[in-house]
Amino acid sequence: MKSLIILVGASGSGKSSWSRGRLASGQAVVCSADDGLIDSDGVYRFAPEKLGAAHAACQAKARAAMGRGVPLVVIDNTNTSISEIGVYLNLGDQFEYFPEVLVFDSEHDSEVLAARNRHGVPAHVILNQLARIEGTLANWPESFPMFKRIV
Repeated sequence: MKSLIILVGASGSGKSSWSRGRLASGQAVVCSADDGLIDSDGVYRFAPEKLGAAHAACQAKARAAMGRGVPLVVIDNTNTSISEIGVYLNLGDQFEYFPEVLVFDSEHDSEVLAARNRHGVPAHVILNQLARIEGTLANWPESFPMFKRIV
């Protein structure tokens, strides 16, 4: 069975560490918009003007992996909104992937998450991410697969 795992969580919540574990074991193609924000020196540099292109590249990578029939595709983004998640659910549906949505929900202290994340995302931005995620989960569409909390 082909599986699509969509990760949801604030910066610093452990999504990328979880993804790297799957990638290292050869189990998955991991798609992340962060990859589009890595410069020619291999250094991550957040640039708001590049965010749209980074997400488009992430979606294209996911589409290509599913088109090849890769057994496991992981979407490693914050995915804080229904529309962001919906893009990948639609792709999975199009390519007949079984979807799972994993919500990384072990930490709610934005200061702890800010200290933990690899990209220097500040606590006030993480606080906004956490609020958007909670709003998304509170308004979860019945047509979406039920999410699972990872604590």
